[in-house]
Amino acid sequence: MPRRPSHRLMLVAVVATGLAVAGCEEPRTTLTGPSGPDATDPWITLYPEELRLPATELWALDADDLWIGSHGGWLAHHDGERFTHHRLATDHSVVAIHGRAWNDVWAVTDDARLWRWDGRTWREAAPLPPDHHHSLDCLLVEPGGDVLVGGVVSGASTGMVARWNGRLWKRLLLGDGTGRVEALLRPHAEGPLLVLARTADRGTVPYALRDGRFEPLDWPGSVRRCVGTLAITTTGGWPPRESLLRIQPDGSCAVMCDDVDLNGPLIDSRWPLVLSDGRALAVIDCVRQPIGDIYELTSHVRAVMPERPGRTGSVIYATTWAGDLARFRWTQGSYLQREVLNPADGVILDGPLVGDGERLFARDALTDRLVVGDGERWRYDETGDVPLRDELRIHPDGSLLTRRRDLGTWGHRRPDGSWQWYPEAPGYLEGIFLDTASGDLYALDQEALFMVCRDGAWQPLDRLGTWSREFCAVAADQQYAIVMDRFDRTRILRYDGDRWHDITPGEISTIVHRAFAAPRSRRFFVPYWEPERGDMLAIHDGTSWTFRERDFYVQDLVEAPDGTIHGIESDREIHRMHAEGWKTEWTLEERPFPGHGVRSIWIDPGRGLYVLDHFGQLHLLPGIPHRGPR
Repeated sequence: MPRRPSHRLMLVAVVATGLAVAGCEEPRTTLTGPSGPDATDPWITLYPEELRLPATELWALDADDLWIGSHGGWLAHHDGERFTHHRLATDHSVVAIHGRAWNDVWAVTDDARLWRWDGRTWREAAPLPPDHHHSLDCLLVEPGGDVLVGGVVSGASTGMVARWNGRLWKRLLLGDGTGRVEALLRPHAEGPLLVLARTADRGTVPYALRDGRFEPLDWPGSVRRCVGTLAITTTGGWPPRESLLRIQPDGSCAVMCDDVDLNGPLIDSRWPLVLSDGRALAVIDCVRQPIGDIYELTSHVRAVMPERPGRTGSVIYATTWAGDLARFRWTQGSYLQREVLNPADGVILDGPLVGDGERLFARDALTDRLVVGDGERWRYDETGDVPLRDELRIHPDGSLLTRRRDLGTWGHRRPDGSWQWYPEAPGYLEGIFLDTASGDLYALDQEALFMVCRDGAWQPLDRLGTWSREFCAVAADQQYAIVMDRFDRTRILRYDGDRWHDITPGEISTIVHRAFAAPRSRRFFVPYWEPERGDMLAIHDGTSWTFRERDFYVQDLVEAPDGTIHGIESDREIHRMHAEGWKTEWTLEERPFPGHGVRSIWIDPGRGLYVLDHFGQLHLLPGIPHRGPR
């Protein structure tokens, strides 16, 4: 039986990592792969062995009783020493967690379902009436056991609050135009319930619920954040004016200070006030005087929250957007000790994932640096110690094209590991192509201006239309652009290295939004919709068009080193194109990953299908066992 915690704590957000996993019906099973131990499962989880959950929400009863919600119905529990993972019977994300005891914790998922932890298992509880169609965003469990949820009526702009008394639901509507209820809080035990609703014209405004009626509260500006009895509001104008408020027992507020930089997490305590300047954790008072030490974290601070505010020996937790979870111990007005609870062993993979047949390349989520590996072992690329954006393309010769996060400039990593960086391009680019033979960088901007970066300078070449939708290429003499002409018609153009040709087929009469290039097989793919035949795929081989039917939405097309084409359907299915049609290689329903879908895939004919999920775990399906045509 789980032991009952003994110390009070509240957190705003945290990211968990661990080895043990618990499901809805079997709370202490061990996770050896994404779907548990199964000798018949052909999938292999290569990296990492430990599962790290990106947090969408959390709640804590005590320092050793933390609950973290994540995507795909996943939750994690921390008992002060280790994490265990739990899976709800849903693929939807957890949007709110709250409770009143170690064996009475509730969660809400973004499919408007409620779940309850009874100390042993998570089960669906208190289903809303079938005639109530809502989108739920927040949750509050009262000390007496009543459960309150807030959200918006589906298909309307009416905020609502519903109360579950253990037997029945009672729903209260705020009124037309009130917008979505974003938060429910009771800052004072004897005070009214406060409701924060997002309006279309006034930002987020507070209401007090008294005797079944919502009373608007006169707080200055739009509410950005509330923690305990503190609130941050922002007024209009530029730069915006921010104020720190103390919420009174009757729901009114007192302004503690204004015109202060409050762009960061907030801790409610008698004193001090803990904020963040974006990268550092500091303690300040309301006259903006530093108190104690400042701790630099590895990435931007996402949230902080203390165990017992103002009490000697209390604990403050801080988590960053990159996934670090640190614990600070408070003693006599300063933070004396920092402990990282979920240290990253090696890199944390982030997409896109690409390979050259011998090596795999990806991006490290913590540092944004390029990493190289074989799937199971990864190392930083020593030749390119710069932060990169989530754009990584590989060429048939093994060279990479990527982009710096800090400067926005493009870089070419040659097969020998050396780098060539290009100057920043003028304007917003719809697409870019690197001619690896000459080193020229071609681009098309948003206003359909075709240009090239040659000899360290950008040069305009041609104006292709009024504005552009897509630009990609398979070779220097086979580049493609999708633009709109002055009559708002979609035109597909091909560049042969000398001039542009209009190759728009008569079969495509609707607007085209996406296109894909396959450099190895020198093909160009255009998904489009045809009124009579439905979803289609047009393929240009440099000379002529062919047209194929498709019965799935193409989120991405990936060309394997052997020239085979694989399509990703909205993170839920992977298909392979063959002569007769499409074959399904994987579906989310038959093989769910902890990361709830696909962030990036790569196909290696020698090994199989690599899948990088949304939690940063890399999985391999050896051999890619194909099924019959769809």
